[in-house]
Amino acid sequence: MCKEHKAKQHRFISRFACATAIVVFVTLLAVSISAADLLLDDLIALNPSLEEYEYTGIRGAELYGVLSNEPYPLSFLFTEEEGRVVLIQSKIFTFDAVEWYPWFDQSEDEPETLMVYGPVYTQQIFLANPAREIERIPLRHISYLGRGSMLQFEESVPLNFDALKAINPSLEHYEPIDPPVSDDERVVLYAPTGPGIAFLADTKGDIFALLFLFPEEAGWRDWADQEQGLPLEHPQLGGIYTRTIFLTEPEFDFDLDKWLAGMERERILGTVAYEPGVGGIVEPGFVYSDLEFERMPFGPLVSISGEMTNDTGKDYLAVAFRVKLFDEYGKQAGDGAFGFHGFKHGQTEAIEGMAQFETEVDLDNLSFEIEIDFMY
Repeated sequence: MCKEHKAKQHRFISRFACATAIVVFVTLLAVSISAADLLLDDLIALNPSLEEYEYTGIRGAELYGVLSNEPYPLSFLFTEEEGRVVLIQSKIFTFDAVEWYPWFDQSEDEPETLMVYGPVYTQQIFLANPAREIERIPLRHISYLGRGSMLQFEESVPLNFDALKAINPSLEHYEPIDPPVSDDERVVLYAPTGPGIAFLADTKGDIFALLFLFPEEAGWRDWADQEQGLPLEHPQLGGIYTRTIFLTEPEFDFDLDKWLAGMERERILGTVAYEPGVGGIVEPGFVYSDLEFERMPFGPLVSISGEMTNDTGKDYLAVAFRVKLFDEYGKQAGDGAFGFHGFKHGQTEAIEGMAQFETEVDLDNLSFEIEIDFMY
């Protein structure tokens, strides 16, 4: 581990020792080190976003620390002297939007409770072989991975799915998932059929990255690989957001963005992502511009404003338009209307319409579709 990182750890441990916290006693013993060790410096070099994480000491086990960032779902337990990562933990905060799964550390309907975040399910993946049968480490704080646990690790195991499964029984619930539509047949996704840690590996099972899978129903988080309102659509897993961490360099050229693009959700034909002032065209030639939706001070209503130009080449006595509103998941959340009388070719009129939401939707996540209701 570089001196700068060790200095940061020592400074933090000194400050941490003076703070009031839950006393955590964890004893870890590394008898031997294998060539497959995952070093913290290498992990950070592959994932620069981890530089935003904090080093946390563990009282009663000063030889070990945690790399974590409270809003993010993944934490890493490492040895201070060698910087060897021995455990990866995921946290699923919004358990109320997620059903229980057998690979969670806690029993069904028995999540851990955090003072700030409330009920939490976790998933711990050991990268080092326990010397004896042990229970998962109880979680008592977002940055602490243990309390009263006596752990001994004999050695690290290779970053291979079968090797990890041998020391992590919960991985028995995993299976190779059909890859997304792409021309890269060198990649295998080992994943649970729900939220949790999945693994990207080559055809030999050698793991080079992990993906934390988070269901779209639980909402978007700013750590996600995808933009808000644009979850992936996997044929087996459904709608998901992901957080990717590379563990090592793959032995072949791998384009993560291209691979994830194979699961991008198809957009509803004709829908437009809303932003104030957006413009577009409704066939056969009605051009709208400066379109805006604004919430009304009463009821689930929004006003619709902007301008519409008749560029169809024809004059109409009346034209009515229907506006469909969609939420971030592409489900219709409301509708509205506006129209014009005596709408001649080349004429531009102000749009004055109204729409009503059936469900609560943030305008930042809104998309819409304008279609002709009738014209004559």
